[in-house]
Amino acid sequence: MLVFSQNLNQSLSRAIALAEQQFYGCATPEHVLLALLDDPDAIPVMRAYNVDLEKLRAAVLASMPHWPYTQDPDEPDDAQDLDCPDDTLDSEES
Repeated sequence: MLVFSQNLNQSLSRAIALAEQQFYGCATPEHVLLALLDDPDAIPVMRAYNVDLEKLRAAVLASMPHWPYTQDPDEPDDAQDLDCPDDTLDSEES
């Protein structure tokens, strides 16, 4: 079983909640990054590397499809598969 810090657990929970609010089938790397932008452990690390947090947040949001997600009718059905892969982490313990 993987053990994460309380802050990371909270960030992952925020990422999942954000994905659900935006009608995604699961949290994407973009959702995780957005959640980490509010993580008290991650913020100092990003600032140490001179990351402009608000510019990064804006860039990530701009790169994501508009919500709720609707597929372009000219796009193949599998081009934007937003469903979770079968091997995703879940919060249930075995």
